[in-house]
Amino acid sequence: MTTPTGRKLLTVLNRLTGQKVAVFGDIMLDQYTWGDVSRISPEAPIPVVNVTQTEYRNGGAASAACNLAALGCDTDLYGIAGTDPHADTLTAGLQTYRVCTDQILYRDYFPTIVKNRVLTHRQQLLRIDYERSTELTSKDEADVIRAFEAKISQYRAVLLSDYRKGFLTPGLTRAVIEICRAHNVPVVVDPGRGVPPETYAGATALKPNRSEASHITGKIIDSPDDALEAAAKIVSLANADFITLSLDKDGVLLYHKNGGHTFYSAQQHEVYDVTGAGDTFAAVLTAFLADGFPAEVSSCLANIAAGESVTHMGRHPAGTQEYFSGNQDVSPEDIRDARAHYRFPLPLVFISDTFDNPSAGFINAVSRFEGDLTVAVTTDEAIYRASGAYPKINQELRLRLLSGFDFISWLVLTDDADPSGLIRMLRPDTVIMRQQSGAPGKELADALNEVQAKVEYID
Repeated sequence: MTTPTGRKLLTVLNRLTGQKVAVFGDIMLDQYTWGDVSRISPEAPIPVVNVTQTEYRNGGAASAACNLAALGCDTDLYGIAGTDPHADTLTAGLQTYRVCTDQILYRDYFPTIVKNRVLTHRQQLLRIDYERSTELTSKDEADVIRAFEAKISQYRAVLLSDYRKGFLTPGLTRAVIEICRAHNVPVVVDPGRGVPPETYAGATALKPNRSEASHITGKIIDSPDDALEAAAKIVSLANADFITLSLDKDGVLLYHKNGGHTFYSAQQHEVYDVTGAGDTFAAVLTAFLADGFPAEVSSCLANIAAGESVTHMGRHPAGTQEYFSGNQDVSPEDIRDARAHYRFPLPLVFISDTFDNPSAGFINAVSRFEGDLTVAVTTDEAIYRASGAYPKINQELRLRLLSGFDFISWLVLTDDADPSGLIRMLRPDTVIMRQQSGAPGKELADALNEVQAKVEYID
């Protein structure tokens, strides 16, 4: 399956069926304490926060589970919490997203982990953590493994979200991966910082970030070559099928065991909070792998979703329409930059036409072309300048008509009846032309030769 783009991307998203998945990991409660600061404490040179609002969200593996549920996956969460009021708040939040909490252990020896962030006017002043370094007991570990093995036939993918808080013991981690491998279920690992990659041996995918990869390799990652070297070492140590190395502002590297790789650049957003971006990436990657999509498509979409998540304060589970919404009518620069941005392997197919009351035969002929189909629609004024008459259908209606066809990747409105400039900018692999238009003029012929585009004529 090739990587989709434009409207084809939305078609892929609409085909996401929401499989049953399991999430294992350290579950936490994120508390956001909002307030106003108007004075300094007389007791110490620190601000006094007058609390105006307190908000609770699901954190850690609970955040990843909520992201999966928001994407339509039937999600079971395996984790541990305390027998305290914070556990009740956490459970209620999970159930709001319809995450199944039946597999969560509630134990006196493991107080619920809480991260309390104190903020004022989008500025975080400090964070207060409530946690105790405790590992899962051997009896609880055996019970979790037994419960998971009994349900493995139901799952289409598994995500391990390791924050090194004690739930994912080495024994539990190995057992889950081995059970998944035995049943051909993909398992994605969001690794814990400082945990040797060998701990996750046999996983389908690991998603370390730049800092974690540097810690593993002992080298700073400052260039694409550094990233490739680190990825090769990690995928070998973990014996994983592939890894997705998150490089923050530099995007994501997808690296396969056989050395094949793709860089996906980061989208430019106004960043409010990076909290939960990793959980979002891991969840989207898992959701699409569960639905049978290849690593290239799954990684690309996970990168887009993680980029969108940083525009929200705190952890923000969302569905496909929020993560991947977009306007199909775009500029030529948008198309050029997007294709370079995501390194899409689809060939670019281009057609420039008035599309003024097009026939069904013409539309059918255009639809047969395989690739990233870009349609340039001539404006009303450009048609008038070229022919002395306005089109029968105005440009808004023509765009609306064409937007209903899912075989079109990109729509662009052009004020020039001569497509030479667009062809030079977009550098298409194939250009579709009407048979009756005859041989291209000199300017168009020069543009076609310059980009070495193949010309296909249709009736």
